[in-house]
Amino acid sequence: MKPQTSNPYNILSKFLHWTVVLLLIGQFAIIWMSQLAFRTGPEFREFGASMIDLHKAMGLAVLGVAIIRLLWRWIGGLPKWANGLAEWEKKAAHALESWLYIFLFLLPLSGIGYSIASGYPILFFDYFQIPVLMERVGILATFAWFSHMLLGYTLVGVIALHIGFVARRSIFENDGYIRRMWF
Repeated sequence: MKPQTSNPYNILSKFLHWTVVLLLIGQFAIIWMSQLAFRTGPEFREFGASMIDLHKAMGLAVLGVAIIRLLWRWIGGLPKWANGLAEWEKKAAHALESWLYIFLFLLPLSGIGYSIASGYPILFFDYFQIPVLMERVGILATFAWFSHMLLGYTLVGVIALHIGFVARRSIFENDGYIRRMWF
């Protein structure tokens, strides 16, 4: 007999959650492909640049979906806590969710800052463009790049903690916790 799912999220929350997951997976894959292209040789430079442009556009998409998620969270609310969660688990889950939201905003914003400080425009899938606002400012571009990289790697760690928390509940408690956010 399967454990009963307690207090699931609504369909829009689930859709937005998994959209962010797919966008983030795409972001990391795209940036790795671009870096591989740049390191492979000059004949792949144009491909690498196109991947950077796609990375920037998807970063704006992540920011947009994060804004929608946060607005929906305020409007639609959250379900009650899952049955059987200890108080420390509620606090840990809340802290992890808070950090994930912080990174969903800071990471794209640091990427925008890096692009602006580097003197490059940001094109959003041929719909609109954030133009070049200044000439390259080396120290600012370096700081924004470092921030963007640090935030990206830290996000991976926070995501690992989030997955670990859900896996722990699913494996050791076998309470259907993961189905709260699954379709």
